[in-house]
Amino acid sequence: MFEFNKKRVILSVCAAVIFSLDFLFVRTAQLISDCFGHLSVSQLFFHLIVPMKRAETAVFMNKLNMVFVLTACILAAALVLFYFAFKFILKSRKKTFILQTFWIITGVVTIISYALFNEKIPFSDFLNMVQSTEMFTEHFANVPVKQVKFPVKRNVILLIVESLEESYEHSEVAGENLIPELTNIRKQNLSFSRQVQPNGTEWTLAALAGIFYGIPQLPLVNMVWANQENNRSYNCNSIFHYFLDAGYNCTYMQGGHMSFAGKSNLFINLPEVNIISYDQLCKDPVFQKNTKPFSWGVDDEVLFRHLYKETERCAAGDKPFFISLLTLDTHEPNGYIPPDRFSEEDSFYAQVMKNADRRISEFVKWVSRQEFAKDTTLIIVGDHLAMKNEFLSSLRKFNGGNIINGKRRAYNCFINPAKNPAKSENRIFSAFDLMPTILHAAGAEWGTDKMNLGVSVFGEIPTLLEKNGIGWYETHSRRFQKKYIDLLEFH
Repeated sequence: MFEFNKKRVILSVCAAVIFSLDFLFVRTAQLISDCFGHLSVSQLFFHLIVPMKRAETAVFMNKLNMVFVLTACILAAALVLFYFAFKFILKSRKKTFILQTFWIITGVVTIISYALFNEKIPFSDFLNMVQSTEMFTEHFANVPVKQVKFPVKRNVILLIVESLEESYEHSEVAGENLIPELTNIRKQNLSFSRQVQPNGTEWTLAALAGIFYGIPQLPLVNMVWANQENNRSYNCNSIFHYFLDAGYNCTYMQGGHMSFAGKSNLFINLPEVNIISYDQLCKDPVFQKNTKPFSWGVDDEVLFRHLYKETERCAAGDKPFFISLLTLDTHEPNGYIPPDRFSEEDSFYAQVMKNADRRISEFVKWVSRQEFAKDTTLIIVGDHLAMKNEFLSSLRKFNGGNIINGKRRAYNCFINPAKNPAKSENRIFSAFDLMPTILHAAGAEWGTDKMNLGVSVFGEIPTLLEKNGIGWYETHSRRFQKKYIDLLEFH
């Protein structure tokens, strides 16, 4: 009669669970890398919870579910295998040596698997989350709307370009400069060096939160921010509040759905902002005739055609205007090219970048020819560094393996700003510093350079990253912050 041996059961359960977890860690780390590239805990939480029905996240979740199923199968098979294996091991004369060797191998495999996972998602992030900090309490600078003055009201056009890096200027990445026009524009105008990408600024919504609200997206908030069952927004002023109070017409444009990634939450308290997104742009006859629709939304060719129209409409009015636009064609992993524009002579993503370079350059030249150009500040920024595309391995080598302190920089260029900065070289700043920086570029004044968590790099006050260091920010931004939780407003 078959009987269970308690010792063998305990040994087999321990071994099976350890090896199954090792498999789960290694396969999950590889899957994260394949689908998203390098992620922080903030970004991982956000991407796993945010509604992304039209993106690769659905594919990722399906694959992750398969990993869980396969892990369960491995666990069951390992339980049986180890149970009978330990039956022979425990009867062996060399059982002590065999068991010691077995557990040493198990330990080595476990260390390797955890190391592979830690390379993608640092375990220190999870440890930091159970600690608290007063970073927001000590450094958040609330600026009342009425405190911001515009001595001269300039028009502002802000182009936020998906995954646009200065890195694409260097031949080490793709063998040639993929953005020659944007390179010339940047060199002929004002560009700040050393824009880094710290925790909470690494993906599109996080970058938009930084640019519009001067705040990063942090892990404890992502879980509630991404939940669409209730509407949530930041309980602080955005860049739109200041422009609207000054009498500006404000427009936000994007080719994607506003519900995608919770972008609509950015505008819950901003009904005065004219939003032009997929719901309006999908009616464009050119888009409807497209033989290969863009899976992320309306492609940039359609978006920019409406940008020209919106700019002309606003310029014909009697108010200054602030137009912000988010592009999509350069989105990872492959980007988008209209079928009739693709050429076999060049790599796909290289063509994507060159098309974006040409399109943005043409718009910049068009603005420069308009009567309103002299009273208009045009700003071009990349939302974040590329997360995954065909040049990612080259970008990593170019960067020296350090996503924060390496050579990769999001693109930024300020054309015809209202003032000149104290200095533009070696300013260490991030997406949440762009909010006050853009307002200063528009000529706004409020008696300081600080606003929310950001600091304008037009001034002389050091940014949070310059004052305390990137390492300090990386540690504290991952900790629990009551002040940050208080900035969430529930509707």
